[in-house]
Amino acid sequence: MVIGGVISMIMARRNTISNNEIQTNGLNALKEALGVVGTLKFLEQFDSGGYGDYTA
Repeated sequence: MVIGGVISMIMARRNTISNNEIQTNGLNALKEALGVVGTLKFLEQFDSGGYGDYTA
């Protein structure tokens, strides 16, 4: 039952964290693990940059 208790604690903590805190903590973790340049390269993977003809 230890695993169930840990999951409950994680879920309880997740419910008390704001979206802003999640974003800040996530970016800090990425910067720590990858450095600034690595973080930017990682985030660029999720930006399509907007392409195509949006007027059609």
